[in-house]
Amino acid sequence: MVDVTPPLAFPVTIAQAKQFARIEFSDDDWIVAGLIAAATDYVETASARTIAARVRQVFFQGFLTSGGYYNRFIRSIGPNPWWLPTAQGIMQVRQPPLQGLMNIQYVDPSSGNLLEIYSNQIIVSTGTPGRVMPQYSAVWPLARPQIDAVSFTFVAGYGLTPWYAGTTNSAYYGGPPSQTIMTYGQPTGGTFTLTFSGFTTTSLAYNSTAAQVQTALQALSSVGAGNALCSGGPLPSVPIFVQWSSSLANGISYQPAITVTPSLTGDPAATMYAVQPPAIPWTAMLAIMQVVADSYENREASMDVRLVVTPTAERAIMSIQWGSYV
Repeated sequence: MVDVTPPLAFPVTIAQAKQFARIEFSDDDWIVAGLIAAATDYVETASARTIAARVRQVFFQGFLTSGGYYNRFIRSIGPNPWWLPTAQGIMQVRQPPLQGLMNIQYVDPSSGNLLEIYSNQIIVSTGTPGRVMPQYSAVWPLARPQIDAVSFTFVAGYGLTPWYAGTTNSAYYGGPPSQTIMTYGQPTGGTFTLTFSGFTTTSLAYNSTAAQVQTALQALSSVGAGNALCSGGPLPSVPIFVQWSSSLANGISYQPAITVTPSLTGDPAATMYAVQPPAIPWTAMLAIMQVVADSYENREASMDVRLVVTPTAERAIMSIQWGSYV
């Protein structure tokens, strides 16, 4: 598995880490920023989760086929017979949570060309781990028997907001979960619109930036100025994250899902959609802030450069692994 992009947003800000560690000056902000990145990486490795959202890619040597060798052999010598079993192998995507897929490509066995799977040919489950399988009555295609013949490009990680915790403190308030707008495929042109609570934006270019999407959303009567903050992008290679703010964040209920209506060109498999990723577990934020605080406090006492992980941080990491998110 490789990272296509670095973490697009860390789950803990410098201000939050400083407040937790009781650091009252800004001279060491660069140290705190580095410790946040290192602590996030440590917690991700220890918990086998993707905490900070990013675009990742995983490779396989081929598609799974539950029908066994005989069905694979039959498919390899001609058109797919109608009588082949439709229940196919489930492909697992590790390092959850899986927000959504951006592409599935494979090497054609005869031509050697890189081909795409259409998004309407697959079923995606964003559980732990993420799982992907063909639609009913469809089968995985044959891929050339070689290393890295199949690749999944996907968005992994939690959203930009934590669960609601019963406080309105500006640093720790957990409002409605953020949403992620992403592109499946590799379009080279076209437009799309966004609909939220019955109101639709003007047409946006397929390669819009976060600032352009933010301007279009804030122009909607159902959103308003300052109520939607966008980051990430530009599309289509990097998703755009939408975080609710001000009046749309004042509550614990979910905001309605954004609906994307694409009209893309250059890739017949291309489409767009929006998802509501799971909120950041408080235990993940606690573990990261605890590691940052302990490492900052002991940075001069240590003879070597390393993170300080106390039992408190370890317990928080264990709760992420076992699903205790409060």
